[in-house]
Amino acid sequence: MSLVVNSQGGQNRSSQTKRLENRSNSSLKKKICAFTGIEDLSRSYREYKKGDYGSALKSFLRGTIKVAGISAILYASCHVLSHSNSQPKKRGKLFVNSNERGMQSVGTVLKSRSFDGEGCHVGVSAWHNYDIAAATRLKKLVIADFAQVTHDFHATSIELLKSCTTREEFIKQIAKKLLDATDGPVTENDFMHHFQLIIWENDIPVKLEDRYQQIASGELYDKIVEALKIEMNRSGSWLSSDDHFNYIRTLAVQGNIVSYHTNLADQNSFRSFSAKLNQICSTVNTLYLSNVQDWIHSSSALKQYVENIKSITEDQSLIIDAYINGDYIYQKVSRRDKWLVEQDKKTEY
Repeated sequence: MSLVVNSQGGQNRSSQTKRLENRSNSSLKKKICAFTGIEDLSRSYREYKKGDYGSALKSFLRGTIKVAGISAILYASCHVLSHSNSQPKKRGKLFVNSNERGMQSVGTVLKSRSFDGEGCHVGVSAWHNYDIAAATRLKKLVIADFAQVTHDFHATSIELLKSCTTREEFIKQIAKKLLDATDGPVTENDFMHHFQLIIWENDIPVKLEDRYQQIASGELYDKIVEALKIEMNRSGSWLSSDDHFNYIRTLAVQGNIVSYHTNLADQNSFRSFSAKLNQICSTVNTLYLSNVQDWIHSSSALKQYVENIKSITEDQSLIIDAYINGDYIYQKVSRRDKWLVEQDKKTEY
């Protein structure tokens, strides 16, 4: 008997729960309709059908005002999301040296130019900026990059340049620092996750991990040292001669290599960087952008990026950027005026 009572009571409670849920859902729907203006617009239609045109107009105006308010909120939300997309995507690792083909051709162009003695080089990423500064003999080198790992790497490089007097000593010391930069026990995979070292073989970039077994015997440290020593034989590398190395070392000792955290695609971040840059040099002679554009994922951010670059350069400035073609990234150099024409075509939507 008690079982029958409990069952009925359970059924009654279940029915009551469903009625409450239905009532709650109905109430929520009414609130949504009232908030979004749907209720007012529906009422306006009913009043219009009845011939009550004055009331219909008032209800219509209330409804459209609410719809406009919702639209404004949605637009603002989309704008915020779009702005957040202006942040270039963080790369998973630091490219110690460049993997871009065509650097020798670009280097030949740079060496053939004479530059303003008060000008400077500005660039993203790591050591390839040193290659460019060694080729142009510009007296100031400014790093402008979004990734904190890039600034940490330059700080380490500058510190060692001040204390190491030879290329060989510098390579040994920077190899130790690269190992120290990884957390915990350092294995081959740990290192490759943080850093990418490129070995150049007949103008073909090869990752260290693809030559890891062949490059040298011994521990990970020995392999890193050997990979860096290959840079000493690469034409155009700042490590390819004592003259190039000493020039970059002199810039470091004199405090003429500086690194600033900035977002090239953001107006406020770049404005702060631009103000600092104006205090350092009067002219940006060369600007290295690599393939930064591939890391910008909204049209508004891309347009802001172009405006930012335009604001710190002149028509005579040389812009070095890169593009992906098949399995490789290719580097090219353009005068600012030609580069802007190319960007105008890319940003037409």
